[in-house]
Formats: sequence, structure tokens, C-alpha cells
Amino acid sequence: MSDRQIARIEIKLFGAPRVRVTGAHVFDVTGPRNLALIALLSKSAGMTCSRATLVDMLWTDSTPDRGRANLRQLMHALRGTLGGSYQDLFAITRDTIALKPDVVEFTNTAADGIFLEGLDLRQEGFEDWLRDQRLEQPEPILNGQALRQESGVLPRIMVIPFAETGMNVAGGLGDALAHELTGQFARSQLIDAISHFSSQTAVKGLHIDLNCDFALTGQIRMTQDALVVDASLLELPTNRVLWSDRYKARLQDFLAGEDDLANRMAGQALRVIMSGAVGKTSSRPLPEVAAHTLMVSAVSLMHAFERNHFQRAHGQLLEVINRCPEHSVPRAWLAQWHLLRVFQKWSDDTAEDNRCAQDAIKNALDLNADCPLSLSIDGNIRTIFDADFKTAQHRFAAAHAINPSSAFSTQLSAVLATFLGQGQNAVDLTDRAFVLSPRDPRRPFFLTLAAGSYVAGGRYAEAVKMAETSLRHNPLHLSAHRCRVIGLQLAGREDDARKAARELVRLDPKLRVSTYQRDHPAAQTDVIKTWANALKDAGVPVN
Repeated sequence: MSDRQIARIEIKLFGAPRVRVTGAHVFDVTGPRNLALIALLSKSAGMTCSRATLVDMLWTDSTPDRGRANLRQLMHALRGTLGGSYQDLFAITRDTIALKPDVVEFTNTAADGIFLEGLDLRQEGFEDWLRDQRLEQPEPILNGQALRQESGVLPRIMVIPFAETGMNVAGGLGDALAHELTGQFARSQLIDAISHFSSQTAVKGLHIDLNCDFALTGQIRMTQDALVVDASLLELPTNRVLWSDRYKARLQDFLAGEDDLANRMAGQALRVIMSGAVGKTSSRPLPEVAAHTLMVSAVSLMHAFERNHFQRAHGQLLEVINRCPEHSVPRAWLAQWHLLRVFQKWSDDTAEDNRCAQDAIKNALDLNADCPLSLSIDGNIRTIFDADFKTAQHRFAAAHAINPSSAFSTQLSAVLATFLGQGQNAVDLTDRAFVLSPRDPRRPFFLTLAAGSYVAGGRYAEAVKMAETSLRHNPLHLSAHRCRVIGLQLAGREDDARKAARELVRLDPKLRVSTYQRDHPAAQTDVIKTWANALKDAGVPVN
């Protein structure tokens, strides 16, 4: 009998992940895809995954054939790295890959931090799985302190797997649609999405978890090669139907991920929820309105760029902070409110608004240093108010490490890239933000930021189109007007640029090219010099 020492594998899943192989030799397994593979196996039933599941998770954007080849190559490389330890740790068949449970040791728990903190693998399947795992994690500990939960500040929604009707054999389409919808809600940062796993286990027949504020459900059926979905949004616990609609999609497009069915449904549901929140806050005294309704209403109103609505948002945020003093989210949005007030030129005292924004975001991060929304807004404040681009980059990196699927954080990162003159990077980040949340109810606001990114990237015609689309919804948004003028001028459409400049000056009569360039956070960069010259050439007064 061999006296060879059997290898073991130590797995640290919470906080920064680490996988260490011990035995005759001790070494760490590195690389994001290797770590993701081992994490997936360790969290699966029997520590076993099918090859098809691993391919879908780790190479979502590849063809099935290419994904299988990539998986074979990954396992071959691991065999070369692990040597004789490979057979001690893995059990491989034609269809499955498994860790051998008797040689696995988990070295920490959820009390030690966020699940797989900082692991960045930009594959949609893995990101969805990672988000669900983190949503299931009970009160992780970060930097020695408990991460405060933000429940109660945002509304909670669960997506009930859609019933499959008219199908001889259940194909899992209703469950797949619910999973995709959950991901869309989770990316919005406007609502707390109950994980797909929790929604599956919480629903017993027609019983719904009454801790939620909303539920989205319905039925799905096939007609020839098309899917027909009947969806309903319920307000809980009354089960009142707020909205109901029918959607159609080609089956093959849905299965291939090429149809925006889930995007359309989630976007409409969020618009209904936000519109309802605004309606409730306009007709009832604030103390009679739920905190989460006030929160959603405030975010909606502050991005409408109508002065009266914008001011209402301020009072609602203060009411939420007064009721929920331990929550970071309303304080982060308050900081953003003050920033937008200055940028929109509605501030009577820009220095005071700057101070209030700084105080609010500091308080938010003091309450929860690992809130991705607070980190993102702090990054935006560092970009806009402080021109501290290095710190802003650190803030966005920290936010992305916690929630890599945030469209809001990604779009604000694009603003930073724009100011740094990184035109192509700004466009890439903007495009990713739209992929993450293509039908966000705040899309007009995002389009203005995107227009700036596209101008920096030299994509002038597309930038003008984005700015004009934004202005159809928010006609008073000064930043969108500036982007339109600059885009038109740089595109060589000088007559249109002059006409747009006259409209901009009418809305902002104190605008001067000299002060625009002097006060801009990126004043000394080539991109802002180019923009200032474009404004001057379009007819905006210089002094």
C-alpha cells in the first residue's frame, strides 16, 4: 500500500476568497475562474455540478461548443498545476465534475465578510449566481463590524415562478423567466429583490411571503414557436393587482438570451411602482406614507428635473432619514440630491450644498462602509465636486467588488472615465450599464450621462440622439442641453448647434464659456478644452 499523503483542500468563501491545497506540498489555487469553479462546486448539492451548468456559469458569452472546450482546458491546466493531488480532490465523469467532500475543509463563515468579496468574473451566469448567494447571506461581518441591513428603506419584491400552461411537459421556462426577472430587479438599486431561491421555497401553492411589498407572477405558454406571457404585479398583503399585461417573444430568442422580454417586464413593473409611490406621497401627509414608498418616490422625483418635484424629493429624503437613522441608503441619495442641485444650477449657495453633500455621504459611509450605493455616490462626489479622480477610482472599484452588476455604479464610473479623457473606456462602461439595466425608469438621466461619454468617445451623432431623447423626458436638464450643443458642433452640424445653443442660453442665461471651463472638475484636460471651444463656436458667450 502507498504511504503517499492524501491532499486536502481548504476553502475560504467569505471575505477575499482563498483556496489552499495541503498535503505533501502546500500551494494556493489562484485565478478568478479557478476560484469561481471551486466555489460553484463547493456550494452545489453533493459538491457536484454538471459540465453544462459550469459552462453556462463560467462562459456565458461563449457558444456551447466553445464553452465545453474552455472547461476541458481549465481542468487540464488544474491537473498540471495540482499534479498528483488532482485525483485526491476531484471526481470527474463524462457529464459531471465534483469535489470529493471528505477532503474539503471550509475555513470561515458568513460572519467573516461578504461571499467571495472582490471576485470579478464578468460572466452573466456567474454574476447572477453570486448575487443570489449574497442575498441569502445573513448579516455578514465587514472590517470587524456588522453590515447593517437596508431592509425597510426600499420596497421588497419577489418573483413567483410563472405557471406553464398548455405544455405537455414542464420545460422550466416559467422558472427561467422568474430567475431572469429577479436579476433585472436586483440590478436596479431601486428595489430589494428577494433571491430566486427564496422565492421558490417561500411559495406554497398560492401562499406568498407577506414580508414582501410586491409580487410579480403570471403564466407562460407556447404557441407554435412563440412564448406568450401574462404578467401581473401585485401589491402585498392586499394582493391588489397594480398592473397586468401580455408579452410575446420568439422561443429561440428567449432561450438564446437575445430577447429583452425580462427587461421589458421589469422596467414596466418598476415604473408602476415608482409612479404609485409618487402618487401616494402627493396625496397623503408624509407621516402616513411607508418609508420605502417615500424612498422610491424621492429617487423618482429627484431625477425628473422639474424644480418643484426636485424640492419635494428633499423633504421626503429627510423624512426617511428621520425614521430610519441607522440606514445608509437615504443619506447617500441625499448627498446625490445636493450634487444634482448644484449641477442643475438650482442652488442658492453652492458651497453650502457642497458641504451638505459631503456630510451626508460621510454619514452614509460611517453607517455602512460597504454599501455599494454610498461608495458609488461618494465616487461621483469626488469626481464632480473635488476633482479627486484617484480617490473616485478607488470608490468605484470598491463598489464594483461588492456589486459588479450595478448599472448605476457603472454609469457613474463612465462619467469619471469621460473626465479623464478615456473616451473608449467611457463608451464601454456606458454600454455595459445599459446592458445591465436597459429599461431603468431613470433612463432619461442615464442617457444624459451616456451622451457625455459618447461625445468623449467621438461618437457625436449617437451622443446627440441620446441627449435629445433625454430632453424629450426632462426638457430642463441643463447637462443634456450642453451635451447636445457640443455633440452637434463637433459633428459639423453648425446651424443646428447654434439653434441648440440659443435654447441652452435661454434656460441658463448666466452660462459663460470661460466660467464653464474654469469651474469644470476636469478643467485642464484636453476633452474639456475641446468642449469649451465647441460651446464658444456654437455661440455661447465667452465672458
